[in-house]
Amino acid sequence: MRFFLTLLLFTSIYSCENDSVSDVTNSLSDDLTLYDLPWQNSSVSTDQQLTIQAGDTVRWTWDSGGHNLRSTSGVETFDSGFIDASPGFQFYWVFTQVGSTQYICDPHPNSMFGTITVTD
Repeated sequence: MRFFLTLLLFTSIYSCENDSVSDVTNSLSDDLTLYDLPWQNSSVSTDQQLTIQAGDTVRWTWDSGGHNLRSTSGVETFDSGFIDASPGFQFYWVFTQVGSTQYICDPHPNSMFGTITVTD
């Protein structure tokens, strides 16, 4: 059963596509929620603000060019590493700690940054 749910999750995640910060929620089940955010050197990735619940997943999808996604302060710590990829690379993070986490793209810190706030 666990294998089936995992397969269903990955199938659902890879079939979801969203390039807008609006309507970013895709409920995959009663207990799992995925939020999609674009990650590109433009205004859509400038000062991204998202409030989610503990246990929710955020997926950032790269546009063209080289980027990273790194937490800079707050309750969660993550780092995608530098990815020089064609459009479509995705980085996922499951947020488990209540509080806020700020993040940036080191090569583009003035246009690619945001905050994820996690509530109970």
